[in-house]
Amino acid sequence: MKKTLQIQSKKRGPKVPKWIPPEKRMKTYEDFGVTGPGGDITKVKFTKFRVVVPTEEDRKQLQAAFEYFHDNPLIDTEFVTVNQLAHSYLDDENVIVVDEDQYRRLEQATCNHLETHIQDGIKYCKQCWKALQVTSYRD
Repeated sequence: MKKTLQIQSKKRGPKVPKWIPPEKRMKTYEDFGVTGPGGDITKVKFTKFRVVVPTEEDRKQLQAAFEYFHDNPLIDTEFVTVNQLAHSYLDDENVIVVDEDQYRRLEQATCNHLETHIQDGIKYCKQCWKALQVTSYRD
């Protein structure tokens, strides 16, 4: 079943889309016919992703954040990608890549303007206002 991000609403007019919450857009294990802990997960299409960070400290912080998600009882791991993210701390060498040069190249590819500023812990480009990275509050 294909889930669309936005749908039309007669009350909002013909060209104003209605927002659909993420839990309606994410696939669950049941969508792949997998139920219960003994289900056949080979049917599940997992999301492919890598996270590139500039330093080993960033990798450790991200790994701790994934572990926090994993241990949080409020996280619904019936959603495939949520469960995959929550378990990323177990396989951090394949998911979290430490490569400062690649990180800088990706940062430049996001926005090639040079002037940036930080507002509310987020680094923005001063010319196009793209969010370039979330910065930490560490000294």
